[in-house]
Amino acid sequence: MVDNMKNIKSQEDFDKQLLMAGDKFTVVHFFSPSCGACKGLHSKVHQFARMHPGLQFLMVNYNEQTEICKKLNVYVLPLFRFYRGAEGRICSFSCTISTIHKFKDALKRHGVQTESLATEKSLEEPESKSFTPPSDIPNASDPSLNMDGGDGWVEPSNE
Repeated sequence: MVDNMKNIKSQEDFDKQLLMAGDKFTVVHFFSPSCGACKGLHSKVHQFARMHPGLQFLMVNYNEQTEICKKLNVYVLPLFRFYRGAEGRICSFSCTISTIHKFKDALKRHGVQTESLATEKSLEEPESKSFTPPSDIPNASDPSLNMDGGDGWVEPSNE
C-alpha cells in the first residue's frame, strides 16, 4: 500500500486528516467499489500516489461513508477534490480514465509538478465505462462488495 494514501473511516477521521495535512496538497478521491469508472481509475490513482509522495491522498468509499458524501454534496463518482491548508477546498471535478488529463491539468493549475510526459502517458488508457451517479450504483448499500478479491483492488492503509 502507498504510504501517502489513507482510507477514510469517519467524518472525524476526514476532518482530522485534512487538519493534520496542514499546507500539504491533499487529493480526496470519492469512489465506490461497484462503480465501473471508479474501478477503471483505481490502479491509476494508486500509481499517481506512488509517483507523487509529497501529496496526500484520502480515499472515501461511498458505500461505507455515505453520510460524508451526502454532507459534501458528492453526487457523481468518481469525484476528486483538492484541498490545501488555509485555502480549504480549491478544486472539485469528476474524471474517468479517458479524461485523466483533467486530473493532471488541475494539479498543474494548482502548482503541483507532475511526472514527465512519458510517465503521464502511462496514466491514459481507453475508458471502459462512464460516470456513475451514486444513486444508480447497483448494490451500493451492500458492504460485502468491497472488491478485496482477486481483481486487484487494494484498500489504502488506515495509519
